[in-house]
Order: sequence, then structure tokens, then C-alpha cells
Amino acid sequence: MREMLSTSKETNFISIVIYIRNGQNEIKDFIDKISEIFEMHFEKYEVIFVNDASSDNSVSIIRENSKKFVNGMIQLVNMSFYQGIESSMKAGVDLSIGDFVFEIDNIRLLYENMIFWDVYKRCLEGYDIVNAVPVGNSNISSKLFYHLFNKYTKGRYHLRTEAFRVLSRRAINRIDSISATIPYRKAIYAISGLNMTFIEFE
Repeated sequence: MREMLSTSKETNFISIVIYIRNGQNEIKDFIDKISEIFEMHFEKYEVIFVNDASSDNSVSIIRENSKKFVNGMIQLVNMSFYQGIESSMKAGVDLSIGDFVFEIDNIRLLYENMIFWDVYKRCLEGYDIVNAVPVGNSNISSKLFYHLFNKYTKGRYHLRTEAFRVLSRRAINRIDSISATIPYRKAIYAISGLNMTFIEFE
């Protein structure tokens, strides 16, 4: 794992929206991972857990471990019945108030802590959307969907399997204006006209 160097903390307010669906076996380790990096680099932030009607002990584990976010405000959004990733994440993002918003769809993917910081820094270079992309980690159905979407969509960006992404507040405001007609977030990002890029990791 790369050494995490000391740095002055960012003053931009950050939101972290995390999708949870029966993740009791991964939540504690995931919170350990992200609380360390966000406590190290950000003065203030909020963490929004969106619980998509989990039937396991996910909520209890979140509550037991949320104190690890010392400088973060914690919100737990409980969907009353199963909504799926798209609707659940939209509910969380709609509640967010950060200057930049991390969207984490999957807590089961493995990556180094510092990738969160790397992706955020790339946003500061003038990108409205920065995606963290695992190299070679995509199932057949995802590959087929992305192939067809990229083939028939005339946007300048091609969709890929992503671990998470960071959006600027400007991106969220723009996307809100067109999301009523296109429910799939990644498709909106690709055709929004916003400045987007990818960071790959092993």
C-alpha cells in the first residue's frame, strides 16, 4: 500500500454517498478504510449511507462504527422497500450539500485508500466528474451493456465499469435538470457535456 503522506486538510466540504444492500460482512472494513483517508485529508465532510431495505445487520454495524468519522456528519437513509442502486443513490445525492460528492455504489470492491484522494485531486484540475476504474474487473453482462451503449451513443466519453466517482456541485446541478428523462446516472454523465475523466487502478 502506498505511504499516505501528511498534508494540509482540504477546506472544501465533501459529501460521501454510499449504497448499502445487505453488506454486513464488508461494512466494518469499508468504514475503517474510508474514515482513515477522509479524516486525514478533509476538515469537514458528511457521510450519507443509503440503506436499500437490507435484511441483514447492515444498519446496526453502520451505527456501531460511525463514530470513526470524527469530523464527519453522518446520515442514514433507510429506503422503505427495495429501490435498486439508481433510485437509492439519487435519494442520497439529493440530500447531499457538499462542494464535491463521492458516489460509492459498491463497498465490496478492493482498492487502496489513496485512490479516493487521487480522484478528488483530479477534480481540482478542472474536471466535473472523475471516475475510479478497476483494471480488468468487469463481468460479461456489464461489458456487453457498455459495448452497446458506447457503440450507439455519440458522446465523447465511453462508459466503463467503475468503483466510484466524484462529482462537482456544478455537475450535480446540471444532471438534475436532465435526469427526469434518463434514469441511468452513468448515461447522463457520459452525455452531459461536462468535463469527465477516468483514473485506473489495479
